[in-house]
Formats: sequence, structure tokens, C-alpha cells
Amino acid sequence: MLPLRVFGILWDICWGCVVRRLRLVAIALTCMSLWSGASVSAAEEQAAELPPPFTVAGKMSHAVQKYSGLTFLANALTSALATAAVSSYVRGAAGVKVRSYNASDLWQGEFRSIEIKLKRGKMHGVPIGSVRLRTTTPFKVSYLPWRKTKRGLTTPVLVAVEGDISEQLVSKALRSKSVSENLRFLKLDLPGLGEQRLQILQPRVRVLGDKVEVKAHLITAGGAPDTGIDLVINGKPVLEKERFIILKDIQIESSDIRDPSEFAVFVEELLNPLIDFGRMDRETHAFRLTELSVKNERVHFAGRLLLAPKPKPKQAEPMKNS
Repeated sequence: MLPLRVFGILWDICWGCVVRRLRLVAIALTCMSLWSGASVSAAEEQAAELPPPFTVAGKMSHAVQKYSGLTFLANALTSALATAAVSSYVRGAAGVKVRSYNASDLWQGEFRSIEIKLKRGKMHGVPIGSVRLRTTTPFKVSYLPWRKTKRGLTTPVLVAVEGDISEQLVSKALRSKSVSENLRFLKLDLPGLGEQRLQILQPRVRVLGDKVEVKAHLITAGGAPDTGIDLVINGKPVLEKERFIILKDIQIESSDIRDPSEFAVFVEELLNPLIDFGRMDRETHAFRLTELSVKNERVHFAGRLLLAPKPKPKQAEPMKNS
């Protein structure tokens, strides 16, 4: 189902980047930026009225279905089924609104728009804040494999993404089992010791003005907790070119580090950019973050997710007889 695919792809792009690449501060900031929010531009509001890239029912058929209530019933039933499916998937409050041109087009998988609203849900055991996903272009899907068409999208679709999350939810997410088991800070290649991994324990997050503060206990991966150090890191997340999230003005406080200011410079050079969304582009999807703000103990963001049909496998050319 498209609503689940849209939300799943967004999760894989953003959260997968967190657990694979980001380190201590990066994990905190990205986890928050996933579910923050901002207003949608007027251009995006009008995009849903773009001409569809497929043939819809004629005027007479459209009028009959509209004024008989058939289109309304089809949209309402599809919305209710999609809401139940998404609510079960995220285990939280969800609402899905499906808009079609008419019932017969909906039956053929042709959609005018879909809007998904989520609140107080979880993904893979990680709590999420308030999220809104809305398609801004008409699109078509294939419900079942048919002839040479596979199930899924058959036309590209652009999705506007908004969200909001509090610092309490961020801290709770970082303490969840599925996240804490994957958190790593730095990969250090030390002479004579080889590659060393540092693990984060008990991360706690606070939003202070336009900066984020992370308190954590840092140990060598697999080491005893009493062998680690306590660390406080402050940084300001900045969005550049809708593609990069940069952590600026990093400050580190720790009684166990001799010169925290020099260590902060080293960390800032090593980590940035925290996220490069361009590196996660695929043939079937691409994501860009258009707005990012940190204030009032919350983080807000807006972005665009482009989904495309799976490319058809290339057929091998027949060998020519010499």
C-alpha cells in the first residue's frame, strides 16, 4: 500500500543514515529532525491541481459518479481502510485522506492526492512525533501485477513531508533498545591499536535556544561502563543547500578531557556534514530537506520526497551469429 511505502521509505532514508553514519551529536540531531515540522508553501498547495499524467473518466461519467455520491463513498471507504492499515503499522493515531477524480479512476489506481497524518506512533520501537505526508502531484499505482506492469507505482509522485518532535521524545527514542544497540560515536584508527569504536550510553537531549545539548557516557565498545567518560556536547544544526545538515559551533564539556576546545574542533571537522541526503538517492526515491529550525524545546522541519516507479530490468540483447 502506497501510504506504508511512502512512510517506510522516508524512515529508511533518514533513520538508516542515523544508525549507520552519524555519531553522538549527529544521532541526536537527525533523530529530532526526522519528525519536526514547518508550513507547506503555496506552490505545493497548488501542485495537487496539476493535470494528471494519465487519462481519467470523461465529463459525463465523472458527473454521474460525483452527483450520485459514488465518488464520495469510494474515497471515504479507501481512506478508512488506509487509516486502519497505517494505524496498525505505526501503533499510534493516524489519519489518511484519499482523493480521487472519481470512483472508476480509483478502481484503476489513479489518485488525485493522499494525505497521511501521524501522532504518538512508533517505528521499529522508536517513538515518533507529529508527522504529515501529502502527495502534491497526481499519480497512478498498479494494485496487482498485470501483463508487463508490476505492482506499485507506475508514475512518479512528489510527497511533501512535515513534522514536529519534542526533546522528551528524542531522549526517549535514543534510549530505545533498537537505537541504543546501534549507536556509535567515532571510528578511530589509532597507531598500534587499529580501529577503535566508541559507544554511547544513557544519552539525554535538551533543546537550548537554537542549539542542542547532548549528555552521554562514552566507552570503548564492549567495555565496562566504569571505564568510560561523561561528556556534554553543544552544537547548532544548520541546513545547507537543502542537502546537507552541518553541525556548527560545537562545544564539549568533560572533566576527563584535558583540552575540550581542541577536541571540539577535531570532532567538528570529522563529523561534518552530518547528513548528505544526496548520497542516499536511489532510482526509486530521493529526499531533500527544505526547512530546519530548533526552538522552544522542539525541532521542526519540512522536506520533499520524490518516489519513482521501479525501473524495468534491461533485456539481454540476442547474440548475433557471426
